[in-house]
Amino acid sequence: MNKTSLILFIVLFAGLKPAQAQRNYLQVFAIGIPFQSGAGIGNIGFERINKNQTGAWQANFHIGGGTLATDIGTPLRIWVSGDKLFSLNKKTPWIKATVFSVFIETGSRTRKGADLTPENGQLLNTEKAVELCPGIAIGQHLKLGKRSHLQLLAGPKLIAAFHADEYFETASGNRYVQRSSSIRGGYRILINFCFPLGK
Repeated sequence: MNKTSLILFIVLFAGLKPAQAQRNYLQVFAIGIPFQSGAGIGNIGFERINKNQTGAWQANFHIGGGTLATDIGTPLRIWVSGDKLFSLNKKTPWIKATVFSVFIETGSRTRKGADLTPENGQLLNTEKAVELCPGIAIGQHLKLGKRSHLQLLAGPKLIAAFHADEYFETASGNRYVQRSSSIRGGYRILINFCFPLGK
């Protein structure tokens, strides 16, 4: 994970004060497809609800990777995210609330062995990018127990990617790095099982 991601996660985590532990939640989620052409994703984080249960801050660390075919490379993404959440119905308890989120993600994306077919005598050996992704989402909390809940969020995001891709020149055998940047649209889906910290 790049330094920017680590610093952002530390700053977000520092805002989750230990006082009044019943307002702090541990968030976890993981899923994997255990096949050769499989994939997996997981995250761990913290949520802190405000005093009147109408909003929250949360920070998560994520990792995801896998491959859909053996000839397109193995992607790996590591990132952190921070959300400011608002309840859309202030009379509904937080663990059952419909919520709106303003979020930001930052992290790295790597794919090795990307292209096996050279273009102009150049073979793309490794794709590397640092990404910054602001966005918005809407979601629903589903009550799982007396104080636990399932968080579901989805929404659009903007992906600003800063590439440092490594190429291999087939004729000379030299390797070099090509830098570029891009901006595109994307989407985010976030699932969290949320468990209270403390009594």
